[in-house]
Amino acid sequence: MKTYLIILLCLTISEGFAAEVNYTIHGDGDKKVIVLHSWMDDYESWKPIIPHLDLQQHSYAFIDVRGYGKSKHIKGQYTSDEIANDIFKVADALGWKEFYLVGHSMSGMAVQKAALLDTSSRIQKIVAVTPVSSAGFPVDDKTLKFFKAIVQNEEVANQAFRAFTSNRLS
Repeated sequence: MKTYLIILLCLTISEGFAAEVNYTIHGDGDKKVIVLHSWMDDYESWKPIIPHLDLQQHSYAFIDVRGYGKSKHIKGQYTSDEIANDIFKVADALGWKEFYLVGHSMSGMAVQKAALLDTSSRIQKIVAVTPVSSAGFPVDDKTLKFFKAIVQNEEVANQAFRAFTSNRLS
């Protein structure tokens, strides 16, 4: 197991649009890291950690996946397979031949699927934070209806967010 000391030394921020999804770059180091947010979040959810990242040795591409944040308007299938493919499209647009990958929750599933697609061994390491299994998880009709309501109804989404966080973040 490796341990890393993370120190804030500089801050370089740029925004981009590649492969139909938006991303924000922090840092200008040689080690490339693609970071994806969880369900019901976007790139903004990662902002609290940015001051603690080593931005001289690493370049971080924080992606807003389709349907979220600055990629909210972008149409697609909205599947983990599509997210996995978009990861490589962003890496290609940035000219990153090799990169590290971080995914949280639903994006944890997408980074697992990206690993399965990585026939050229471009992904150096993966960190999946509380990931959903790459096989997904079965739900009954009532649960499926609830999850669909979350993405279609802002009031239901707010109720779900409060329930999922035990009202800590509302």
